[in-house]
Amino acid sequence: MPSPPASSKGESDIENTAELPSLQPTANPGSGDRRPSATDTWIAPPLAGASFVARWSSKPLSELFDYMRTAMPLNSPGGLSSQQNADLLAFILKKSGYEAGTMALPDSSEKLTGLRISAR
Repeated sequence: MPSPPASSKGESDIENTAELPSLQPTANPGSGDRRPSATDTWIAPPLAGASFVARWSSKPLSELFDYMRTAMPLNSPGGLSSQQNADLLAFILKKSGYEAGTMALPDSSEKLTGLRISAR
């Protein structure tokens, strides 16, 4: 099972799960107040496949781009440039079976507002 990414210092970057309300460990439910560990199972939103398409197909790509821009990567939310997020978005779409267009994806929310993922 995947575990939270480690920082460059070799320590977990997750200090307070209250900062990550949509990402919680599932191991040891009801174990009381404790910090997550590397042995916990982590649940994150799907980034490919049917679950991904179901979650994002009715929304403009700008919402997904903004989510990525503010919540990813897990160990450094907001740490990627707009172009890196656009490149990552293109990769995620490709992994879900969407064909590349003739132009690169825009690297701003405003330009992605009119684009949507079609349901399959």
